[in-house]
Amino acid sequence: MNNKRPGRRVLIVLQGISAASMELVSRLRDPIAAEIPCEGESAGFGQPDTNDIVWAPGKWEFELNKFETLKEGWNGYDAPTPSQAAIGAARRYLQIAERESFEPKRVEPSVMGGVGITHRQGNRKVYLEFYNNETVHSLFADRSGKMQTMPVAPSVEDFRRLITKAKDYLNGRDSS
Repeated sequence: MNNKRPGRRVLIVLQGISAASMELVSRLRDPIAAEIPCEGESAGFGQPDTNDIVWAPGKWEFELNKFETLKEGWNGYDAPTPSQAAIGAARRYLQIAERESFEPKRVEPSVMGGVGITHRQGNRKVYLEFYNNETVHSLFADRSGKMQTMPVAPSVEDFRRLITKAKDYLNGRDSS
């Protein structure tokens, strides 16, 4: 009788490595996944076990790591580089957004100093700015010129509330 457990596909977390290493890893075909045999197993891999899957950097994580290598004036003028605090807050938001199935359209450094994240659907967009001074602001706008801005506390609860409101807004289920 064969009592060997089937192999599993395990996501490897690449947090804590340098931006230069991350750049090299980002060129690989499948940089965040590796097939690892279970103890006592020689060959064959089964389906992923959700207990083995941890948060692993997606495409936005690679972008955020690139921001760490920017120099003052990265935009050709005098834009400040995004701070570690701004990058960290944006990273936390993106982790929550990923769990809430709320993929942004764009993640980019901000010329104001920080990180900008854009969610867009049709004529509507929600833009978040994670500033170097550790504040976060959101902009809800459509092409008619109608807009609303509001500060957002950089907390899990406030990020979740914002995501719910943003999903409603982008899908036309808002009161404005």
